Amino acid sequence: MAAKTEDRNVLVCVPLMASQIEDARGMSRALAEFPTIAWNYADRIHALLSGDASGEAVGQELAQLVHGLRIDAERAHVAALGLRPMVEAAKIVDPKGQEGERPQ
Repeated sequence: MAAKTEDRNVLVCVPLMASQIEDARGMSRALAEFPTIAWNYADRIHALLSGDASGEAVGQELAQLVHGLRIDAERAHVAALGLRPMVEAAKIVDPKGQEGERPQ
């Protein structure tokens, strides 16, 4: 296990074109929202499968829910792929670390 990093202020610079800022915010929101979206689908699927209903209507609704989940997962995946190069290009400025101040 890696040693725990001291919690200190660092400056992270993510180089973006001005035209990328709103897209980056949107991608970040899409990723942040995805777990809640997935949990909602899971709750609806669980309720559907736990209920007394059965037959073709349940199968159709289940298929629609799974299809919707796949679409939302694809949106989150596209957002992650869009953010990845931005995050990888980030520069970290750590004045305390550069001065040799490390936790003992």
